[in-house]
Amino acid sequence: MTGPGPPDPAERAPLDAARTIADLSRRNAQLAVLARVAELAGEATELPAFFSRASDVLRPVAGYAGLALFVVDEGAGELVRIHSEGGTPALVAGSERMPLASPLGDVVRERIARVAPVPVPGAAGILEALPFRSLAWVPLVARSRGVGVLAAGFDAGTEAAAAAVDLLSAAGAHFASAIESHSLLGDLRRRVGELTLLVDVARASTQLDPVLLLEGALRRVCATVGAQVAAAFLRDGDRLLLLTSVGLDPACAEALARIGAAEGAPGEAIARRAAVRADGTSAFGARVPHRCVDGPVIAVPLLAKADAAGALVFGRSGKEPYSDGDVALLGSIGAQLGMAVDAARLFADVRRRLSDLEAVHALTLRVFANAPGDAGALLRDACRELTGALSARAAAVFLTSPAESTLRLAASVGLPEKPGGLAVDLRLDSLSAEVIRTRQPLQTEDMTLDPRSQLFGRGDVPHLALLAVPLVARGHVRGVVYVGDEPGHRFGAGEIAVANALAGALGIGVENAELYADLRRSYAQLARAQQQVVQGERLAALGELSAIVAHEVRNPLGVIFNSLGSLRRLVRPAGDARMLFDIVEEEADRLNRIVGDLLDFARPSTPELRPELLGRVVEDAVGAAVAQQAGRIELVRELDPALPPVAMDARLVRQAVLNVAVNAVQAMPRGGRITVRARREGDGAVVEIEDTGAGIPDEVRERIFEPFFTTKASGTGLGLAVVRRIVEGHGGEVRVRSVAGAGTTFTLIFPLHPDSGAVENDPVMR
Repeated sequence: MTGPGPPDPAERAPLDAARTIADLSRRNAQLAVLARVAELAGEATELPAFFSRASDVLRPVAGYAGLALFVVDEGAGELVRIHSEGGTPALVAGSERMPLASPLGDVVRERIARVAPVPVPGAAGILEALPFRSLAWVPLVARSRGVGVLAAGFDAGTEAAAAAVDLLSAAGAHFASAIESHSLLGDLRRRVGELTLLVDVARASTQLDPVLLLEGALRRVCATVGAQVAAAFLRDGDRLLLLTSVGLDPACAEALARIGAAEGAPGEAIARRAAVRADGTSAFGARVPHRCVDGPVIAVPLLAKADAAGALVFGRSGKEPYSDGDVALLGSIGAQLGMAVDAARLFADVRRRLSDLEAVHALTLRVFANAPGDAGALLRDACRELTGALSARAAAVFLTSPAESTLRLAASVGLPEKPGGLAVDLRLDSLSAEVIRTRQPLQTEDMTLDPRSQLFGRGDVPHLALLAVPLVARGHVRGVVYVGDEPGHRFGAGEIAVANALAGALGIGVENAELYADLRRSYAQLARAQQQVVQGERLAALGELSAIVAHEVRNPLGVIFNSLGSLRRLVRPAGDARMLFDIVEEEADRLNRIVGDLLDFARPSTPELRPELLGRVVEDAVGAAVAQQAGRIELVRELDPALPPVAMDARLVRQAVLNVAVNAVQAMPRGGRITVRARREGDGAVVEIEDTGAGIPDEVRERIFEPFFTTKASGTGLGLAVVRRIVEGHGGEVRVRSVAGAGTTFTLIFPLHPDSGAVENDPVMR
């Protein structure tokens, strides 16, 4: 029996073709993945996002279960993980840093990819407990230099890892390029940051306040060179005074407030006119026991014209020393800031000499720039300007009361929200009384210890040195301006001059504000009077026109009614003819009602006042309005029997109440409830008529009292105009309150005269 012969070439060809096609497909997939990774590398701005997106593309083709990327930290002799995915928490925590003296480090040094089973032969530590079956380690090489390693873990054997090595190596080249580009970009950013810092410091050098200048510069420098604490010292004879600091705790700042000019790194930098590097323990000499900085320290002198005006000190945590580049950068900054500090000192004397004039000028402009009607804002602005000009803690303006026996607080800055007193009794405060009497400023070093002050011996108010300046306008003392500062402070002549100048300008401002307020009140009264005149003339014209129209219409209406009566008797209409007669009669009746309303509106409404019982008149009028709606309208009466008689024209008041009640009935076509109330409120008698109708829309409510304005198809628009005219003719007032869907309440208010109760002997009331 013979064995099987060699495969038939015809049978082998399809198998070879299938293998070739599979290889080509795999290669195409790998090339597509690499092309996409290259595209992502070109788009990447942040490394973590690039690694994550590239791994999403790479993982399905390479087939790994976990991935980690490490970069070399040559200074520490370690590999630092910068990206990982797919590992256990223990693996992630244990692989943060790996020693270079390890199989991973060998891959970086040899720049040769490796495939290893798990556990890795000869490996120790975290490499013994990997949750994979095999590993592929690929070096990351950029510019012929190993910058890191890519580690991929597989759930299959080493064959799967070996099959993915080529693809991972090609992808690793893109990863290495991205890491290198990111490093170069970081260096570039640092250089740009340093140049920007120098430019910013040069710009800030125009600041003439040394504290603001150095504080801003220290923060910018710390951010650039990676320092956590910084301090600026100025030389004062044999001492170095701490001017400002960043990041120092209070104990360190207090200990460093004054140190010897020859002590520690700051003194050495000043003496050598050059940068000095030191450690945290010896930075400030033996006289400062506090360990203010636990890492490297560098001190640079503030140089100005070959002289050192002070020193800057920077400290960082950790062990990384300051580089030569840091030294050069900080030396340039020290030179720039030194010239700025020297310029600030030169200008200090000039600024002090001009401060009084500048303060008076600025405060005067601020006082007269305020609107004359806003006295409160003017006084508050004056207090703010005064505290700023005198560098004081607080300022307040007190104005005299009408009786001129007290001063009342009008505005303040820097005082507690609830000060010990809002008024100064001039009988108890001889200091303020003396200021008003003599019109001269007075001061005390502590108002709570001065027996002249009303606050003498008070323990619930802050201790303040006080300057009191009179507020004078047009020869009259209008109040007192107080300025408060630290206890024991003595206000100098320049400060008193500034306060005096402000008080003089402020007095004129207060006087102008009062005149402006009087002028506004006069204009308002004039406008009201003008409006009343116009309204009166308008109503008079409307009344005259209404009387003419009513007279001319009523006679033809009488003829129409007589003719209709005669025609009904002669013709005796039926059917459509009768309906037409009814329509004519109804419309003629409506015209007659309109004529009646016009006559009511046109008729002089000067009331003939007699004491009447308001409740009786109101009940009669509302009862007449709802008489035709028996059973459909519920009437609720809340009439106070103790309401005294009201001086009124009963006929006119009844008409006004009837008009309002008729409107209420018409507002409830499907029935509802009317509540009528009568009671006394203060010096007035109040009548309320409340319905449960649909209410009055907001856009209509403002016009309901205008003559001839109506929303009813058959209304004249005169009912409520007559109501207002009658009530105001009695010296009263009409108010309306309405809620959509909840009804309307009309309130009629009539004055109660002092003799309203003397009605029992009136024969009409009996």
